[in-house]
Amino acid sequence: MSEPKGKISLPRNKTKGRMTIRDIAKLAGVSQPVISAVLNNNYKSVKVAKATRKRIQDIVKEHGYYRNASATALSTGKTGYIGFLLSDVVHDGFSNHYYLQPLTAIERVCRKRGYGLHVSTCNLSDIESFVVPEKVGNRCVDGFILAGPMHAGILEELEEFGIPAVCIGMTFESAQTIPSISSDTVGGWLKVYKYLSSLGHQNVAMAIPQTPWNVRIFDLARKRLMLDESTRDMNIISVSIPERGSEYEAAQPAIEKILNIPEATRPTAVIGSDQFCVAAYPAILKCGLKCPEDMSIVSSCDSVLVERFYPAITSLHWNMFDIGKAATELLLDHVINNEKMGVELSQDNFPCSLVVRDSAAPPPAK
Repeated sequence: MSEPKGKISLPRNKTKGRMTIRDIAKLAGVSQPVISAVLNNNYKSVKVAKATRKRIQDIVKEHGYYRNASATALSTGKTGYIGFLLSDVVHDGFSNHYYLQPLTAIERVCRKRGYGLHVSTCNLSDIESFVVPEKVGNRCVDGFILAGPMHAGILEELEEFGIPAVCIGMTFESAQTIPSISSDTVGGWLKVYKYLSSLGHQNVAMAIPQTPWNVRIFDLARKRLMLDESTRDMNIISVSIPERGSEYEAAQPAIEKILNIPEATRPTAVIGSDQFCVAAYPAILKCGLKCPEDMSIVSSCDSVLVERFYPAITSLHWNMFDIGKAATELLLDHVINNEKMGVELSQDNFPCSLVVRDSAAPPPAK
């Protein structure tokens, strides 16, 4: 069947994957800058009516057009990709539920805004090969979202490459360097302390790696405790666990260390990551105690691990999906629309909630 007179058409079998912006402009009856604005979702310099956008998007979809990444990079100076870098010290890597939530949000925002996503773990030794792959020979991303404890040298490398970055969760290294999007960590810990205090716990252990940022947050939380009458007399003890290695394996020695503390100040509750907590439960049993009757456990991170465990573990729920979304929007607004991005745009007030389950109870009577 022939096309109606006056309608411009390109045979689908000849155009699929090989159309140019000029072809789309012909079909849509608009200029090439208008097509470029729609494809790049950038309407700052060129205003495009909603109906025109829809017509162009329908044409692109119908003819299977896709942009040539190399040509786009040459013409715009942009690659069309951002990267998500997860520190290689994160326990369980990408199967860690805490970081899987923001990654889901990052992918959705990228897809919605027409951007691709590269995902990798990294350390200081391989950051350069990720930014400029040997086989590509030039920069492969327009910006980074960083997650987990990052070596200060990684931030220096990114600055040297001139690549913008946003950090999910603040660290000591990133706090004064790049914008960070995080929860109200101190407020979250205080919720746990207040809950345990309401159950009657006076001595509580925090099993955490002694990173500079953790130490700083721990000190801030203890100072805040002193200001509240309900928690003023609590004794919060920091129990160090390794920054690298498995937190599952760190649980047994940490529980043994806690039980060696003199009875008068021995913690009757312990707070740790979800991985730590699921291993702390059998460690407590192995030491001849019961949970929660003799020792309560609370996870600093809510996940499927602690939700499905028996007994289900009381946990802090951080809104990591929204944090990932906010970080991606901030980065892409800068990359695509050249909007301002600096450390002053950091947010550390995303709320968290305490999910009460079965792993915490009043301490044993003395």
